Amino acid sequence: MDGLTYDEARGDADTEAFVGIMREAFTWPEDASRGFVTMMGGVNRVARLGDDVVGALQLIPMGQFWGGRRVEHWGVAGVVVSSEARNRGVGSFLMREAVGEMEGRGVELSG
Repeated sequence: MDGLTYDEARGDADTEAFVGIMREAFTWPEDASRGFVTMMGGVNRVARLGDDVVGALQLIPMGQFWGGRRVEHWGVAGVVVSSEARNRGVGSFLMREAVGEMEGRGVELSG
């Protein structure tokens, strides 16, 4: 899908868009969707088409221990795409951008 951009979620409008897409994608009630989007401790990322949020995910910084040393590990959660944008590569775009972001930050593992 041409024209997609990847960005950190900004402000209430992006939060509301993520909650709405989460509700639609997982058929969760509003409180569960809002809890996930606002209280997991991660950073929300969105895919925009123009000014519209058409997909989102959450990156959750954490760590693991390998060979006695802490290794940077980020979780990827709640990958959602609005029904209007499905089957157009938005989910793949989000994941490619998230992996690229983690690589750029030196994150060694993701899950």
